[in-house]
Amino acid sequence: MTAFAKTQIQLVGRSPQEVAPLASVLMQDPDIHVSTRIVNNGHTDPLHGLNTLPDILILWLSAQWPDELQALANRPLALRPATIAIGPKDDPDILRQAMRSGVRDFLNRPVTPQELQ
Repeated sequence: MTAFAKTQIQLVGRSPQEVAPLASVLMQDPDIHVSTRIVNNGHTDPLHGLNTLPDILILWLSAQWPDELQALANRPLALRPATIAIGPKDDPDILRQAMRSGVRDFLNRPVTPQELQ
């Protein structure tokens, strides 16, 4: 029997109140390992200081979304994990910048457990 490695997901946001409910939904899947990160140190790069890149980055966009997405876009493709962004709906500027940054999917707030799964 071969053991499969769990998918590594890094969930990043600026508020524990935003990140915690998403993490609890994702942690119900036994094939996923979820790490959460609350960014409150002035950095806009959601991957700043990580020693190992996750398989998937889920980024809860804040009011600093232009800088957060630009930080991703500035990384070489090999150093950008598959990214899902969560942000406000009906803002074409955010969607456009997310596409330029390599975001693979964009979920509107509020996010339902079904959308995450």
